[in-house]
Amino acid sequence: MKTTKILMSVLAAVSVAASAGAAEPEPKQDSASRLSALRVLTAATPGSALQNWMTAGAWKRWNDIFGGMIFKNGKAPLLSDFFSNAIQLTGPQTDISGITALYNPYQDTLMLIQTDNADRVPRIENFVFLSGSLFRGEKLGDKEYSEVLAPRKAPLDALLAANITAVRAVFEREFPKDTKNISLGKDRSVKPDVQVKSFTDNATLHLLRLLSLFEAAAKPDLLKTGGWSAILWEGDLQKIKETFAFPGDDASSAEAFVKLDKEVRSSLLPCIYFRNKQGMLLGLASRIYPDFVILISVPEKAGSKPLFAFIPFRQEILKDLCASR
Repeated sequence: MKTTKILMSVLAAVSVAASAGAAEPEPKQDSASRLSALRVLTAATPGSALQNWMTAGAWKRWNDIFGGMIFKNGKAPLLSDFFSNAIQLTGPQTDISGITALYNPYQDTLMLIQTDNADRVPRIENFVFLSGSLFRGEKLGDKEYSEVLAPRKAPLDALLAANITAVRAVFEREFPKDTKNISLGKDRSVKPDVQVKSFTDNATLHLLRLLSLFEAAAKPDLLKTGGWSAILWEGDLQKIKETFAFPGDDASSAEAFVKLDKEVRSSLLPCIYFRNKQGMLLGLASRIYPDFVILISVPEKAGSKPLFAFIPFRQEILKDLCASR
């Protein structure tokens, strides 16, 4: 896929810059590609990556608001989880400044970013963290969480699609690409304590559910996850068809999935885990190309094949697949 190859080349350049103390890589790349690579680096090393790619003023403000999330060893589980699976929305961009959003649909959390685009590596000069529900204008009670964190009223795939569509709509309305006013606008005024609560409440609940996959009681599910992941990493269509069932017995989603680059397939890791009396629901996402999710649902009924669904968050994924073949 063309997008993946661009990201990998930019990631290599940004990695060199990071190891050289944030020196400027050559050649200059577009802001969206550079920030996409930065997201991957930040997922791996949130402390050092954020410090390297923020302006001095933004880094000070970050520490004032979110500094407690980063441990002395540089690790920050909530932030790593956020950046690992955040999809990117690109708003207005100029040679001087730009607006981008990173949205994690599994946490239902959003980071609005204003970048200084003057350098070859964009520096984050302003930011706001919000829950998806707050950004979309939804009102939740004190003890209510985003439905996607505990699905009750609708299937998870439908909730993910609805949230992503709504977030995109609000983002495009607030930050039209042809605007000359490059600013975070009213979102910048959200109080620090609201930002912290908006992010940490959702991120903590999601991460705790995900980490329960690695508890002793979930060992059978973890072993199954490992086996399924290996099959998907390999990308053998026949094995996938033998292992999984498909909605309506239509395996076209698997046929689309195996066309993904090997680097994308092999970067699939758990992003969702739910277990109840009815069975298990597992989600797998790529850290280098997070614009899709693999959902595997396993009914409790013995002998039933797990149900496989490949869900793209952007139609461009399928266009990229067709163009690359």
